[in-house]
Amino acid sequence: GPNVKPETRRRVEAAVAHGVKHVVYTSLLGVRKPNNPSVEGFDHIATERMIEASGLAWTFLRDSLYAEAVATAMAIPALQAGHKPENAGQGRVPIVSRDDCVATAVGVLTQEGHANKAYDVTGPELWTLPDAMALVSQMAGKPITIEPVDDEGMYAYFDSLGGPRKASDVVPDGPIPWASEGMVTFGQSIREGFMDIESHYVERITGRAPRPLRR
Repeated sequence: GPNVKPETRRRVEAAVAHGVKHVVYTSLLGVRKPNNPSVEGFDHIATERMIEASGLAWTFLRDSLYAEAVATAMAIPALQAGHKPENAGQGRVPIVSRDDCVATAVGVLTQEGHANKAYDVTGPELWTLPDAMALVSQMAGKPITIEPVDDEGMYAYFDSLGGPRKASDVVPDGPIPWASEGMVTFGQSIREGFMDIESHYVERITGRAPRPLRR
């Protein structure tokens, strides 16, 4: 499998060397489900395994798709263009607020009993991405037409924006700091049900219900 990023490996080795007992790592929802195609997840899997092998106590917080990413990175270009290609189909994802992810991390760091556990950190509702974009359109008062495409169609869209396909081709400080391979396989992962996960860990750990996307 892919290697852990060198800086991540250094941080874990430094934690061990400095006598840190417990590492809390922010991972990705559905990441350890077999055959998950998400390239974004491969680094997370490798890092989780490295931490498990390090001898440190660990807690993995597997965050869902962030509401803030939907409201900015996804919504802004779609509202400007009036349309958005989408390869996630009718796959569902429990979109979560970053604030709830932070509150869950604080809970794990300040409470006992979370060692060597993995938690799915999710919002209260499962959304298809077309439905989430319909909500954005309604709230903004501007139309967004969703154009269902296959994975090749999604690559073609990102190619048209001038983005590199592979992470290894991303230009540091370039105009597009991400690779379409990560975005397309993330959509594929949603479409194939790898993020269709219901969880109540946010409420259990923070003591309050997670915020819905419509707020």
